[in-house]
Amino acid sequence: MKIQMRLVGPASIVAALALSLAGCGTSSSTSTPAPPESAHLLEQLDTPAPELGFAAGRIATECLADQGFRLKSNWVHDAPRPIFSADSFFDSEDQARTYGFTSTVKNSFNELEESLSPERQQKFQVAFFGNDSSAVYYALSSGTKVGMSTDGCLGKAVAEVYGSVVNYLMVSNAVNDILVASTDFRAERSQILAKASGEFVACMNAKGHPVTDQNTISLAAEKFGVYRAEGEKPSAEESQLAVADFQCKDSLKVNEKLKTAFLDKSGGWLTNNNAKLQSIVALKKEAITNARKVMTGG
Repeated sequence: MKIQMRLVGPASIVAALALSLAGCGTSSSTSTPAPPESAHLLEQLDTPAPELGFAAGRIATECLADQGFRLKSNWVHDAPRPIFSADSFFDSEDQARTYGFTSTVKNSFNELEESLSPERQQKFQVAFFGNDSSAVYYALSSGTKVGMSTDGCLGKAVAEVYGSVVNYLMVSNAVNDILVASTDFRAERSQILAKASGEFVACMNAKGHPVTDQNTISLAAEKFGVYRAEGEKPSAEESQLAVADFQCKDSLKVNEKLKTAFLDKSGGWLTNNNAKLQSIVALKKEAITNARKVMTGG
């Protein structure tokens, strides 16, 4: 299957930018204080917005149905990844208990694709991802470009929610621009995450859930399998693991530590990119408004 975003440049995948571009950031350290509004901007960028994924997913699902590809339930597009995504996958203990891990839920998108003939699969992929000839691109601060086709259901969906495909690429890739910002921050980030990983493992073990790292999403799939339909509640055992995951990660407050370190180490980058951050925050706010209209039929 095609990927939804393509890179044009030295790196091979978007998620690897923070590692592969280690020499491209600005080592501004503590010599330049961060602008007063930086903490607020980072907070807004880091706040989860699941409605973005639900709205884009609904639009794409309806678009596919119009072309003869009917999913059993609405597909959900991934919302932009939080910048400091080290805290729990869940926003609350109740959410963890009620919804469990997405890795144990059957994917109606994959189920439909796997049921099609090879010829129909090709048409399905084009209907969803679009044609390469329609792709538009956005350049990250590193110079690497990410792109997405505009004539597929996915491109049309994110354009309706974010205002344009380029707007979506800006918002969804903000994390990559930010994480390559400061050499000093990357070093401290590694130390914070390494310490938190050990503390998380100890906390989970104490609660009766042996783990070796913080990847409980993969652990849930390995332990329970992909066993439930979309919308079906998790088993009691899965809920217990999810609640323990939230409690342990919430107690560590890793994201708070990462934000403090970033503000301390990346003042120069934040000063130079303040206008860009403000623009991305504004785009995200507008996208959330659009998404809520889609979800309510407004």
